[in-house]
Amino acid sequence: MSLVPPQFDFISNVYLTVYVHHSSSYIADPQSIATIHPALAHVGPATVGGMKNVLVLSVPKMEWSRVSGDVLALLRAQADVEKVDVLDAPKTRAKRGGEL
Repeated sequence: MSLVPPQFDFISNVYLTVYVHHSSSYIADPQSIATIHPALAHVGPATVGGMKNVLVLSVPKMEWSRVSGDVLALLRAQADVEKVDVLDAPKTRAKRGGEL
């Protein structure tokens, strides 16, 4: 398991956070959850902000519109999955002070 946070490429991918039960087998083997659909990939690390029960997965953006319904339904149907969220790309902030 890597301790380096993943670098997100929101241009190429859609990212999902998957909250699993604290005793889920996905915590010990986080890559196994990505096997439920061929478009899914485990991004890692296994922990997000110190929360061991939150996994990060990605789907190629080019496939997302076609597979999003299936991917979300399959993830939510897993017994150990408590919640699935689609991450929004970070918004760029305009610098202040240039208008003076």
